[in-house]
Amino acid sequence: MHVLVQEILSQLQDTATASKRESEENITTFRDQLAQVQLQQQSLFNSIYEKLSQAKANLESETLNLVTKEENDHERNLSKCKEADVEGEEFRKVFEFVMNFGNSAERSVIPGLILNRAKDLYETVKAESMTEMKSLIFETTLDIETIGNVANVSMVPASVNEQHGANTDVSISSDEIPRPVHTLEETAESSAQTGPSKCNATTQTDEVALQTGSFDIPDGSSSSNITQNLTENVKIPSMMKRNINQQGVSYKVRCPGDKARCSIDALEILPDNRLIVADYANKKLKIFKENFSLVFTKGLRDKPFGLCHVNDKTIAVSFSKSIETYDIGTNNAHRVGQFPTKDTIFGVDKVGNVQEIAVLSADNENPFLQIRNAKTGRILKTVCFENSCGVPYQFGEGRGTLRLLSRGTNELIVSEFDKLHCFKSTSTSGYADNNENVVQESWFYKSRGGSYLKYISNLAADDEGNIYVCGHDSNNVHQISKDDYRTNRILISNIKMPLSVGVNSKRGYLVICCNDDDYIHVYNFC
Repeated sequence: MHVLVQEILSQLQDTATASKRESEENITTFRDQLAQVQLQQQSLFNSIYEKLSQAKANLESETLNLVTKEENDHERNLSKCKEADVEGEEFRKVFEFVMNFGNSAERSVIPGLILNRAKDLYETVKAESMTEMKSLIFETTLDIETIGNVANVSMVPASVNEQHGANTDVSISSDEIPRPVHTLEETAESSAQTGPSKCNATTQTDEVALQTGSFDIPDGSSSSNITQNLTENVKIPSMMKRNINQQGVSYKVRCPGDKARCSIDALEILPDNRLIVADYANKKLKIFKENFSLVFTKGLRDKPFGLCHVNDKTIAVSFSKSIETYDIGTNNAHRVGQFPTKDTIFGVDKVGNVQEIAVLSADNENPFLQIRNAKTGRILKTVCFENSCGVPYQFGEGRGTLRLLSRGTNELIVSEFDKLHCFKSTSTSGYADNNENVVQESWFYKSRGGSYLKYISNLAADDEGNIYVCGHDSNNVHQISKDDYRTNRILISNIKMPLSVGVNSKRGYLVICCNDDDYIHVYNFC
């Protein structure tokens, strides 16, 4: 008996501990998923709002055109009636004059001429007369009830959710209203009626047979094994192969106290998924939660135009001729470092170990790169650029728009006005970790065919290493493969004057800020 008591108490403790751990993990997961679901919901309703706004504009235009046409027709009729009145009055005066003062020949001929002309005028006015009264009527053709049930939220087993990807985006691409996803209870009941079946990883969520336990498959496997095998085989495709929802969701970035329209010259996504933007026009850092609600702002002494993540929650902010580093706390940002530079700064990015940054500057001759300590500003190394033949690279006329992106420790991406260059270290240890002071051009990217690119304003990379390029004057964002620059595409083509770009690979979305714009624009990968 004692043994049984000890055994059941041990099992109770183990089960309670496991259940507690699972509940804690579920709570954390729910909080993480809440922001993504809210983003999907916002995307859905923004799409619906856009459709309704377009329908409203079309209906208003159609109504105005209809009324304008009718008014024009009646205006023409009024004009002709007025002309007929004037001409008829003239005929009457002539007729009376002839009858009173005309000779016999005039009294014999002119009345006949007047009669014929008056008949013609009468028939014309009668034929074009618009005596029918009309009314403008408005009728609705939309079933308002359907708008009240455009989506549903439900809890499903994590194994099923994993089959379909946690970042599945919901959007409206046509006038069709999507079917609501069934709840767990509804789907389980449906499964019981239709019997067990195998699940396909690409099956729609509301078509998957859900069970609270496992069921037997004719070949002897259990449902849990089938689900596990499916989950193991499902892989999220490369960012280069994923489509993106062209209907972005916009979030206001202008804050109380801002005296100018926002100009977000740089942005950065922290490891905890918070978004930091550098507002050049208002001289502020603005920090947003992962659901893009504002947390706090930090006033700066000058206008920032560069931003990079250094380590953990530390960022570096670049100004014209200085750099400052800040630790981003929960409700405030604290400056932890500051140093001036002799030359103008064009770009800054993280490189090497956790305390090193790459600073792209230019003197009176040509741009160069400095590897510096992020907090103290101590110059650790100076790197120059060469073309593939070993000759110092001469950047073009538009070098004032130079931007920098560091990929690891052996690649530097530097942009000119409409051209992107990749410079590589000839050493396997990388330009930041060896004694070499030169990097050579490996490839370049510019407009070709239908890929129009003009005025590169910002660069970014996802976790895979794919490159994202803002074309400010070409109003688009390009995506270039990490493996081959010849594999590329215009990812966003309907954005006006994009100024900065960032990618959250974990959450699967792209953030774009535009010139003289009070909003940030979020586009989901799907």
